[in-house]
Amino acid sequence: MVSIKITGGQKIEGEVLVSGAKNASMPIIIASLLSKKKVTLSNVPFVTDVTTLLSLIMDLGTSLEVCGDGRVRKVITLETPNLDFKTEVGAMATKIRTSVLLMGPLLARNGYVKLLKPGGCNIGERKTDLHVLGMQALGAKVLETEEYLELTTEGERLKAADFIFPKVSVGATENVIMAMVLAEGISFLRNIAIEPEIEDLISFLNMLGAKITTVGERELKIEGVEELEGGEYIIMPDRMEALTYAMMAAATGGS
Repeated sequence: MVSIKITGGQKIEGEVLVSGAKNASMPIIIASLLSKKKVTLSNVPFVTDVTTLLSLIMDLGTSLEVCGDGRVRKVITLETPNLDFKTEVGAMATKIRTSVLLMGPLLARNGYVKLLKPGGCNIGERKTDLHVLGMQALGAKVLETEEYLELTTEGERLKAADFIFPKVSVGATENVIMAMVLAEGISFLRNIAIEPEIEDLISFLNMLGAKITTVGERELKIEGVEELEGGEYIIMPDRMEALTYAMMAAATGGS
């Protein structure tokens, strides 16, 4: 077992560069699959979950270039001009919880996705029911077993919907937003989560040409487009990392 010995009583002082937010970068990396064009993302934190996700989407046909030194200054360029029609997300999906977010983009772009039940951290019971309800509202047919989720539009484009989440969910909000971006017509998404990372995802998608507007504190209007463009985007800093450093300085009387 690895242990860490900490000898206290010292001021925490100095200057540090806050890395990009993992919880913003992973949905945005996945959202890049909605575009056939080249997407460049800066300030990507190169932590294990991110590298696992990148390996996963490369298996789906994404080309990847990585530049930069260290964890806090990675610049990645993604391009996914082609995805197989019958996209199946394999065993690597069980390693990270965020893999469930592949549901929306792959369904919106391909009309089909077969996804092994996602893994990752085990913080209580974390279901996929809200994700599935949102996709069904957009016209998807769903087959669910103990091992996987299979969704299809039966050859049709996703259709706009007015969907209200029965309870607030960050992941389901992100997933349904991504699906609605390419759905036919004007959708409304209500009772959404409003974390800053979701705002970052919306800003990224709008930069690519999506038409997402806020119409209430927890409501969005999304006008579906046929395709998205490419572009360059800087991932927001990690708010929890910034807060951690601030608390360390405050607790030790540092600066």
